[in-house]
Amino acid sequence: MPYAIRLTGQTLPGVATPEAAARLAALFKLPTEKAAALLGGQPITIKTGLDEATAEKYLAALAKAGVAATRLSDEHPPTTDTPSPQAAAPDWTIAPVGVILSESKAVAPPAVDLSGLSLAEPGAILAEPTEIPEPKIDISGLKVLPER
Repeated sequence: MPYAIRLTGQTLPGVATPEAAARLAALFKLPTEKAAALLGGQPITIKTGLDEATAEKYLAALAKAGVAATRLSDEHPPTTDTPSPQAAAPDWTIAPVGVILSESKAVAPPAVDLSGLSLAEPGAILAEPTEIPEPKIDISGLKVLPER
């Protein structure tokens, strides 16, 4: 069964974060800034597809560096949004596909009176066009003043 190594984002008790970041950087030949980012509090999977012996070697090396890590089964990899250890999440599961989660309620049809309405045949002219007379506006009392 393949295994994965996941950093918890924390250091082991009694180990300062800068010290653990420096050891982690040396262990994986990373810049110290990147190693410190791995200890930012969020879990992250760093290696997958390991056999049990190799996974144990990784865990031992990380523990020696002062970094908290766990071994996971690759068959059910965790999601990237795993909550931090401080946040207690409810133990919820996802329902299988096709399961009805709640019974539907009978809803009464709307009470709309449509008795005064009718439908015309497609293409029918619904109203005769009417000629709109041109408006008669008397502007004889208006004049344009010269520009000043």
